[in-house]
Amino acid sequence: MEQALTSPKRVLGICGSAKKRHSSSEFLLNEALQAAAETGAHTRLVRLVDYHILSCRGCGLCMDNRPCPLLRHPADELAQLFEECSAADAFVFATPVYAFTLPALWTNWIQRCGPCTAEDLAYKYYSYDTAREVKGKALKGKTAGLIAVAASIGHEAIWSPLVLLFTCYRMNVVASASMCLYEYDSQPHIRHARWSNPISEAEFAIQMARAVGQRVVESIELISHIRTGGATPAQRPAAALVSTPESAPAVV
Repeated sequence: MEQALTSPKRVLGICGSAKKRHSSSEFLLNEALQAAAETGAHTRLVRLVDYHILSCRGCGLCMDNRPCPLLRHPADELAQLFEECSAADAFVFATPVYAFTLPALWTNWIQRCGPCTAEDLAYKYYSYDTAREVKGKALKGKTAGLIAVAASIGHEAIWSPLVLLFTCYRMNVVASASMCLYEYDSQPHIRHARWSNPISEAEFAIQMARAVGQRVVESIELISHIRTGGATPAQRPAAALVSTPESAPAVV
């Protein structure tokens, strides 16, 4: 059932495909964001491949109250992606499967996922308990949906490398669609085969992706409703309209 939002929410779609053309995951992410927009959200799509993010060097300075030296590099664009994530109320992550796991673009970003400002470094000590305030600041407590596509097998547990991160950052993953596209996949050896079909005709995949987008938007308001003690938006005092993971248990 669709529901109207008390105010438009911002849903950021992040595509982790290395492709800039013929990306099935990006096509389905667009479908999910279209459904989110129809449910009342403001949406935006970004591609990890469009951001030049230098690889973590393991110096450990971000865990010692000191800024990442890579942020000073003129070619590094992590801060721009951090700003996009900080401005979002929720996410839809979409990925293909490469060699039965996530593309390297994902791990490269996650290993550098903050801190990007001096404020992010204002912690007493670094530990699992403070990680979401440092590396997870732009993601903590937010709602997310997941889309994964493969030409064959491998989509079943593709997000497992990030499950602990989602838990640590207290993200609420409310919908996940993973699928084998097979004859609809965009790999050249499939796309040029006689039996292939364009992804735009994969109605089952489109419906699954749209369901993810719709559910993400519906859940933003629902989770806020739960965190504020069950009061409806009209009944909440103004101060209660903003809820943080610290003020209530995580919804899992």
